[in-house]
Amino acid sequence: MMKNLLEFLSLWLILICLGLAGCNPCSNTVCLNGGTCVDGNCLCADGYYGANCELSECANVVCQNGGYCENGGCNCPPGYSGSRCQTFDPCFNITCQNGGICRSGSCDCPNGFTGPTCATALTPSAFRVNKIVLTNFPETRNSTTCWDNYAPGQYEDCYPDIYVGIFTVSGNTLETSGYYENCRNSRDYSYSFNTLMYFNNSYQIGFRDYEFPGFETLYQGNLRLSSLSYSGGYKSSIALSANGGTYTFRLEGQWLF
Repeated sequence: MMKNLLEFLSLWLILICLGLAGCNPCSNTVCLNGGTCVDGNCLCADGYYGANCELSECANVVCQNGGYCENGGCNCPPGYSGSRCQTFDPCFNITCQNGGICRSGSCDCPNGFTGPTCATALTPSAFRVNKIVLTNFPETRNSTTCWDNYAPGQYEDCYPDIYVGIFTVSGNTLETSGYYENCRNSRDYSYSFNTLMYFNNSYQIGFRDYEFPGFETLYQGNLRLSSLSYSGGYKSSIALSANGGTYTFRLEGQWLF
């Protein structure tokens, strides 16, 4: 009888140990703020620490300007930065157009543009011509007639020796270039200049065939910069037509305002 009683008590104690506090390591462990007990220790949720997850990583973090603390650091709203969101970017939400760059809250506009966002094109006062590049021209007067006279067996002398000039409408020479010999339409010819052309004035551009000691005019026609539909730039090529064909060229240089 006593033996059976002892066996019953032992079994009862084992059941208590398995089901109640005595054998569960987490039975007396309380994990706060969403923590989870594992083998008697608290596994804390992000942003909390301590034996019972009672301490917050954001407890002493004060975020400014609408920022909020997350995992011990400030998550800042757009336009703000810094450890406490204390620094504002003055160029936030400022979009500069036409190649402008925002500095300290204002657009620094490139040459030829103005306005809060560089959206307004200025009207230039003049253009400093640095180059005239000839890109298309008639190699001969027609299919059978050369610009230059040539000797038998020297057909290459048929092609013009072209140079360019910038003139006033009355014919006064502002500047002329050197010449290229036997010019072929398969390549471009670049002529260096340093001529100031005013935006609202008319000029003449002349293409000439050098013939010692004189020249033959291939084409000479009027050009007015204000007629080129200026909108913050200039046409990359300008075509002028003559009886002998079309001359296409471009001006390279700098607008002045």
